[in-house]
Amino acid sequence: MIDLKILRRAIMVGVVLELILVAMGHYRPWFRPTFMLFGCMMIAGVAGLLYARDLARGYGAGGAGGAAVGAVCGIVAVAASNLLGD
Repeated sequence: MIDLKILRRAIMVGVVLELILVAMGHYRPWFRPTFMLFGCMMIAGVAGLLYARDLARGYGAGGAGGAAVGAVCGIVAVAASNLLGD
């Protein structure tokens, strides 16, 4: 039901973008209150959308994989921010 090749690719894109966002928020404090929350949700959502669009097997399969991708990206962003002390 979930294609692991597409899942890995979408997770890699989302995680890299999330880590860039967290690093920007850590080193540029003015960036945090304006873009951090929205950017984190947007990146996780877009990574899930990339999975669902690439899979193209319907709503159920795309939604399940997209939710998994979004959850992994969100967890990585929160963990990275916590490790940096933000």
